[in-house]
Amino acid sequence: RTAEALRTIAGFRRRMADDTGLETGSELARLEQRMLGHEPELRGPAPATAEWPRHATPLFGRERELDQLDEQTRAQRIVTLTGTGGIGKTRLACALADRRRAAGQPVHFLPLAALAPDDDPADRLAAALGLRVPATQDPAVAVHERIGSGGQLLVLDNCEHVLDAVRELVDALTTRRSDLTVLATSRTRLGLAGEHVVRIAP
Repeated sequence: RTAEALRTIAGFRRRMADDTGLETGSELARLEQRMLGHEPELRGPAPATAEWPRHATPLFGRERELDQLDEQTRAQRIVTLTGTGGIGKTRLACALADRRRAAGQPVHFLPLAALAPDDDPADRLAAALGLRVPATQDPAVAVHERIGSGGQLLVLDNCEHVLDAVRELVDALTTRRSDLTVLATSRTRLGLAGEHVVRIAP
């Protein structure tokens, strides 16, 4: 809402001049210049892209794996949680998302199971974040501008059937200057440099 913020500053400046005859200070002018420069640090955390599944029962028997996943996603920028279908990858990723959100970290969750093989996860993620991406802009760039800073966590769930497109998206988000952490769940690894794989057993 940059345009609205700039209009508010201009209105405040006029009121100061009309009501008191004073000029606004240099700090407000610097803030205005930062807004005009679209500095990403001025953006608040984006809202979660989707609410992840909620479970009525606590997570039993996976405490060690959850702690390991928590540790790895703090130390690594790309973590892939792998295992056979139905083994509980999504459940474990949701438990981590719950833990991180409770700690105050911005978390984004994008389920990919319903995507067709020719769908673009970058387009879906941009839409989920509420971004209006011009036709001339790469949606991955727009997503990076929105969530690439602020120590945020992105969970991409069920990646195996759109693996190539997810690989391109994650590579685009993490090769730029960023402190974003990506957790993917997939039956197979993404195959990216710097990827750390956590495999869970039955």
